[in-house]
Amino acid sequence: MLGLCLVAAFAMSAIAAVPALAKNNVWNKFAECPLNYPEALNGCIYAKTGPEAFFQAGKVVVHFVKPIVLQVGFKENEETGELKVIAAEQGRSVTKVNEPAPPLTEDINTEALSEAEKARYEAYLAAGKSTKTTATIELAKPAEDMTLNEGALLQETKETSLGFPVMIHLSNPFVGKDCYVGSTQSPINVPFITGETEPPPPNTPIHGKLGTINVLGEGRILQIVGDRLVNNSYASPGVQGCGKSGGADAAMNSALGLPSPAGTNSSELVGELNQAGAEAVRENFTR
Repeated sequence: MLGLCLVAAFAMSAIAAVPALAKNNVWNKFAECPLNYPEALNGCIYAKTGPEAFFQAGKVVVHFVKPIVLQVGFKENEETGELKVIAAEQGRSVTKVNEPAPPLTEDINTEALSEAEKARYEAYLAAGKSTKTTATIELAKPAEDMTLNEGALLQETKETSLGFPVMIHLSNPFVGKDCYVGSTQSPINVPFITGETEPPPPNTPIHGKLGTINVLGEGRILQIVGDRLVNNSYASPGVQGCGKSGGADAAMNSALGLPSPAGTNSSELVGELNQAGAEAVRENFTR
């Protein structure tokens, strides 16, 4: 039980110095923890990105201007210490936030558009329609396909601390509402670490960090603030569903440098992580 033992150790070392805080200030963040999961649940996780966090795939760079929140439960394998992620009770394991993105359709190669899409694009520009684009990071697989290794996170190793398959939903009047970088069949898989990366060129190694550890809730909540999980070794697939019936896919891939090989992408998750035992949450949080 490596993850829980490490949490307990940090909590016991700090409990005497941490004053008790009002329940509503520290426990309500676990509101989506799946406490009604039919099997015994070990703990609850709440994590939130800060403004320094970003996600990149080719020329698509999503800055987390608005925070993205992860809320899940977990079961720990007593022999291996592995954590099995359990989806949030209301299915909101990762919040979907429309982040501002560059106007991705301004420099599109019209020769790569189908004839129908080329005519639609020219009419789109002639009408002076906005090229404002939003980008939303979405889970491409169920939350149970995520990986979480608190031992790796706390020890700043090259082992995956957090891994999850995602896709980027791009939206503006031209590309429509079904335009994605990646898909449920071909997601962007990013194994975030707090250690040093080993990317293929042209990227060079970058290093994550654990952040500052606090203990809240009378010693029953472990909080890590300023943690930095990084990866710049992953590849990204291309887009699909852009324009009418995917007629703009080739043009968008050309404009966005997709698919992009390993060593040309980089992402960082900077923010906070909170963990508490499931029973502690059950005792202190009232739905």
